[in-house]
Amino acid sequence: MAVWNFEPQMRNVGVFPDILALGDSWFWYPENNLLNPIDKLCAGTNTLCLGANGAESVQLAAHRYREYFRAYLKTFDTIKVVLLSAGGNDFAGLDDFADLLNQDCSQCQNPADCFRQAEPGNLFDAVIKSYRTLIADVVELRPDAKVLVHSYDYAIPDGRSFHGISGQWLKIPMNNCHVPMPGDLSTDSFRRQLVKLLIDDMTTHLSALEKDNPGRVIRVNTPGTLTDDQWSNELHPTFGGFAKLAATRFAPLIKPLLLV
Repeated sequence: MAVWNFEPQMRNVGVFPDILALGDSWFWYPENNLLNPIDKLCAGTNTLCLGANGAESVQLAAHRYREYFRAYLKTFDTIKVVLLSAGGNDFAGLDDFADLLNQDCSQCQNPADCFRQAEPGNLFDAVIKSYRTLIADVVELRPDAKVLVHSYDYAIPDGRSFHGISGQWLKIPMNNCHVPMPGDLSTDSFRRQLVKLLIDDMTTHLSALEKDNPGRVIRVNTPGTLTDDQWSNELHPTFGGFAKLAATRFAPLIKPLLLV
């Protein structure tokens, strides 16, 4: 029925959440986000959303976000599904992405050679640690709920921004680290393959997390869903892109869980 970002308002109209979402801009993107089309496809449900644009995983698993997360899990026995979206802001940005790359990648022959030693594995180990904290809260306070996680999709490092703001997520860090750009940004280009390696590494980590929590954690298979024209900028899909992710990846998994 609705996505609620303010719990007292939801409570005041006498509804209770079926879905609890905690995440970054894929849940909070101001012009559109993933939760809106999920809500439309899962008719009759209510989603209570926590988080913020730009939030990193360690932030979402600590302090006030976690306090509210735990409080809502404890308060609302109606929650059947928990959606988590975290990790993108941990690797994207002038400093965060550059920290994963060698200072000078100009002579690298393969995209994998651009990463510093043990990266991006070390980064995603830290991201998964935050996920484990939140999953432990669900196990403790709402043990029957299922937790859905995802690893975004293969973003295009072309420098596109959100209305001219924060357009330094992928392309500029690559420029600063002299990552080769041999001519174009076709699907198999050097820079896009570098992004693919990053997303695939996150997918591997989330797959292990799912394996460690059988029947409780579900990895939504998002990579490879979007076409090039379904990206609004370097990090966020278009309206149609989010709608496609919701219809083909998320709703088919969520709907059966809400009927249990």
